[in-house]
Amino acid sequence: MYQFNDRQSRDVRRLPVKKSAAQLIFFMAALLLFSGCGPGGNETGSDVSDVKEASIPAYIINNRIEFSEVEAEKTETGFSQSYGKISGLADSAVEEKINSRIHEYFLELKDRGLPPYRGVKRMIPDGSLMLGKQINISANGNFNDMLSISFYRSLRYALPDSDGNVKKNEEGYYEREQYVSDEFPLNFDLRTGEELSLKDLFREGADYIRLVDEHLRAYLQNNSADDEETDRMPIDVIPVGPWKSVSPDQKFYFSSSSLYLVFDYDTPQFQVGAGNFSVIPLSFWDFAESIAVYDRLSAPESSNSLYTSGAAVKELIFADNSHFELSSVSENSGRVSIKITSSIPPNMPQPLKDQISDMLRPDPDVIGRLNQKMEEFSEKDYPYANYTISVSCGQTAKYYTLRCRTYTDAGRDNSAEEEKFYTWNADTLREVKFPDLFIAGFDYESLLRDLIEKQIANNTPLYDHGAPRTGESLAAEKKRLVEGILASGVWLNNNSVVVLSPLTEQNGYTGSLYILFNFGGADGVDSDKLTLFSDE
Repeated sequence: MYQFNDRQSRDVRRLPVKKSAAQLIFFMAALLLFSGCGPGGNETGSDVSDVKEASIPAYIINNRIEFSEVEAEKTETGFSQSYGKISGLADSAVEEKINSRIHEYFLELKDRGLPPYRGVKRMIPDGSLMLGKQINISANGNFNDMLSISFYRSLRYALPDSDGNVKKNEEGYYEREQYVSDEFPLNFDLRTGEELSLKDLFREGADYIRLVDEHLRAYLQNNSADDEETDRMPIDVIPVGPWKSVSPDQKFYFSSSSLYLVFDYDTPQFQVGAGNFSVIPLSFWDFAESIAVYDRLSAPESSNSLYTSGAAVKELIFADNSHFELSSVSENSGRVSIKITSSIPPNMPQPLKDQISDMLRPDPDVIGRLNQKMEEFSEKDYPYANYTISVSCGQTAKYYTLRCRTYTDAGRDNSAEEEKFYTWNADTLREVKFPDLFIAGFDYESLLRDLIEKQIANNTPLYDHGAPRTGESLAAEKKRLVEGILASGVWLNNNSVVVLSPLTEQNGYTGSLYILFNFGGADGVDSDKLTLFSDE
């Protein structure tokens, strides 16, 4: 079982990766990712026949509360336990109601014994010695006046031998140990302090049980093993009888883009891994207009008086990884080991797939140069050069945003890396450049100059053949860099715009500049200055 700290990206699903036939021409293997691939231009025009109309808004509004982890008193070594606390609600009674419930739940979990999984007494028989208990809490979703949190509990035991004795080896370690774990979500409406049920995530009158069942069934079917699929994380949720249904009190938590179903001993019609729970993500994109978690966006933000302070902070909504298709193909060309990986939304329009297929096609000139370089090394000392192309494409309700990274390594300081960013408007399929992100009249060039100045001040100087630039050379280089960023591609994070940094380290590798939403000044820009959050 895996424990994740970043719950926004806490997908336990990995889609199947298909291996291509070895005899195919290698660059064609990359094109198997897409159907009907052809040459793509720099701009695809406005053919939107393949675009599926988005029903998810472009952004969420983060709650203006603070959620903090509170460490409980330690009783002995190996026992680390914590609970959570919120602050910042204007209604102190609602805030106390939520905090009391969180602490009450923690005390209940603290006193619980072995979780009643099937066969747990065989895993941890009588006479076992508890070595540790950990209870951690984390926030999964904290937006649109809702809060989703989870307690994660892990128990560690030393097991007795056949004579019933718990023994240590010569190094002082117990000879046999076993872990078990479980998870306990809590979901709150910050307006009332009441706990949210699964039904509350859906619109009034929606047949939410049927919807969840349909997508859960499809998930389990699509992730069942077969002989053609390799290199994937197996799921450990298996129906053990005729399909019934999830129950209205099904354990769940949610992020800004997904519903996560928790399966354990409270879901007896499903079998999970021994001594562990399992989590299945279902994308809100799949529930279309039946989902209700974004309804607050229809109300004027100025009427929201739930919080004691702070301005509304917006974040873009990304489709989670459970909604993506992953692929990986590998091949050798001479003494060059080539690997191509990609992650794309399955409903991406064909014109954009055509462009991506071009990005994934290995460059014969690069392969030739690497093979020529490998002639300097014996196969025993250095058998292969590496040539990697990786594409990762994200999706918001309004945009497709992509990072393309190319890496080559021919040994002995002969490595190079290139990264490019692309973002396309999902409605027009036209590429979005840096100036397109800002409302008319906003001085985005000054914003870029401020960012560059700040990085230089933070000891990231501009170099010319290994020496820091000064005087007219520095001024001219700053101007050139700003112009380059304005013409280059961008990548969208949930809370920032990312551009390739023109400020290079001495080794020649480029980094990134992050322009944060809602922070203003040299660190970012308020969301009302960005077209990303426009309702038009």
